[in-house]
Amino acid sequence: MKLGPGPWMILGVNGLGKSTLLLIIRHMLAGPNRVTNAGPSGTARSDIVSIDKRMFAGRVSDGARASTATLLVKFGAAFFVITRRLDDLSLICCKSPGQMIEAGPEAEAIFQKSIASAMGLGAFEDALRVFRYMNFVLEDRDALIWDPKAQAEIFRAVFLPPERSARWRVLEGEIISADSGARNFGDALRKIMQRQERERQRDLSAPQVRARLAALAHEQDRDEALEVEKLRLREAAEDRRIDARDSARLKEQYAEEKKRDYERLKFHAIRQALAEISPSEQYIFIKIISEHKCAACGNDVQTFATALESRQRNSLCLVCGQPKKQDGGIISSQEFSEERASRAYEDWVSSEVIAKRARAEFGESEEAYNKLSVELANLRRAIDIRNRDIRLLQRQLPADERQAGREYDEVASLRARINEYRTERNAAEMELSELLSEARLSVETVRSRIEAQFAQRASDFLLESFRLVYAPDRRVVGQTGRALDFPAFEIELTSGAIDGKSVRRSADQVSLSQREYLDLAFRMAVMDVVATGPSTLVIDGPEGSVDAVFAKRAGDLLASYSRDGEQPGNRVVVACNLVDTPLIPSMLADYPMAGKRKTRVVNLLNLAAPTAAVVHRRQEYDDAYNRVLSGRLFGDEG
Repeated sequence: MKLGPGPWMILGVNGLGKSTLLLIIRHMLAGPNRVTNAGPSGTARSDIVSIDKRMFAGRVSDGARASTATLLVKFGAAFFVITRRLDDLSLICCKSPGQMIEAGPEAEAIFQKSIASAMGLGAFEDALRVFRYMNFVLEDRDALIWDPKAQAEIFRAVFLPPERSARWRVLEGEIISADSGARNFGDALRKIMQRQERERQRDLSAPQVRARLAALAHEQDRDEALEVEKLRLREAAEDRRIDARDSARLKEQYAEEKKRDYERLKFHAIRQALAEISPSEQYIFIKIISEHKCAACGNDVQTFATALESRQRNSLCLVCGQPKKQDGGIISSQEFSEERASRAYEDWVSSEVIAKRARAEFGESEEAYNKLSVELANLRRAIDIRNRDIRLLQRQLPADERQAGREYDEVASLRARINEYRTERNAAEMELSELLSEARLSVETVRSRIEAQFAQRASDFLLESFRLVYAPDRRVVGQTGRALDFPAFEIELTSGAIDGKSVRRSADQVSLSQREYLDLAFRMAVMDVVATGPSTLVIDGPEGSVDAVFAKRAGDLLASYSRDGEQPGNRVVVACNLVDTPLIPSMLADYPMAGKRKTRVVNLLNLAAPTAAVVHRRQEYDDAYNRVLSGRLFGDEG
């Protein structure tokens, strides 16, 4: 069975194995594995989780002991011929150009590395994420558009180089580990401090040393609380500093683009004004105006360049300074400038003003961050000095009272460990913030194309007002720490069913069909934009959530993926029950004749072991099959 580009329909009825067939295709690639849920786990274990190796063996009476499956799949120019046993999903062999992987202890690891490399990914767990959130929409489907963590995982894997993508995952684990350590030691510290406070309250008749210790402890508690607050303020200032830096960088890039636009128009205007002289003479004047240097002697000619620019603005001849004679064949530089270059110049100037303001805001935020860092360092220095004083006083206590000193040493040790964990977490967050900035910039370069592709596809299905918006997901990686911006999109869907309308942004606020088909449209849009070649979308049971009216629109949406994308040669493979709705004919509408449609259908009524229903109702199923493929019920008499 060869499934080339275009739409493909796997048709059957309950029990014939449609879902099983698609699962086999997926696990020929994945093996007996799945990937963990999106987002960091905070553990050192792999993101790949083993599944029941005998998932297919239990579906047949003989345990699939002699059953194998072979899949030929292409990733760009690379192709693989994969053969697995179906009783335990073990790899029998995998053939590809220049490589032959045969069963053995290391076979699966070599296979996984080869697949990830062919997909341009750094790790096999990222290949599993792409299969789960992009290519396969099966019974255990997970939505991509409604899960910003999954989106961040996909964008990380696709847009970052493999080594930086892997570093992202490591940093997330380090942040969670350090955050957990700081919180655990913080809990222990609070218990000791609470006990010490109760003891101080019980004993009000302490001698002078104890009174001094109590005063110092009070000051220490005050400053440690202030330290926590200063740390929180500095983390918030760091967030503002990073945001301001990213904003300034984007605005500077935009201003630079506007400057290039103006310079390009200015260059053309100069060429237009010098149209009557030779190219070598043009070069001399262009060099003077653009670089304020003489091409002949190399001297700085700022005054002469200014004079030439004045002549150009006033539509005078650049060479002699006299008014130019218009012969009707040359557009004046004044007209050219007024119509186009002046607008480009205004755009450049305004974008420079915005960029300058953004740079100033970044400078202010950085100054605020540095000021808080200095204050925090001074506060910690005072705490350390007070710790030394407290230890000196504790040595003056009687022996039976030195337990408090030992407890204080424990408190100091706990505080030191907490600070170590916080420092580790802050460092990891800083590095991860840089990687996130790189990923966001990559996504932002294609966001308009993704949004346009989504709008085009979703309009084939939805009648309500909607739009896809780029909305970075701001969240902390652990339970505490600074919030970071992860690249993500979200849907704004406006309902007209109630007065005043409402905007719905989460999956539980929309209908089942909207939830599923908006996610399909988003997957299609992302794959079409980020893929370097044709892609495949495998879908199980899309007919269950749509009514008879929207079934045709659903079929149009599915067919559009293999027809209208940026990448020619896409394929969509749909497993569907034999239903009397327009979904099947509309998906195969590019093949109007019933005979042509049947060439795009894998008919499990003929290929699969028949169920009792098929045996007893075979003629009815055959009639329904021919009726649906001909489209007679829906005005398509092909």
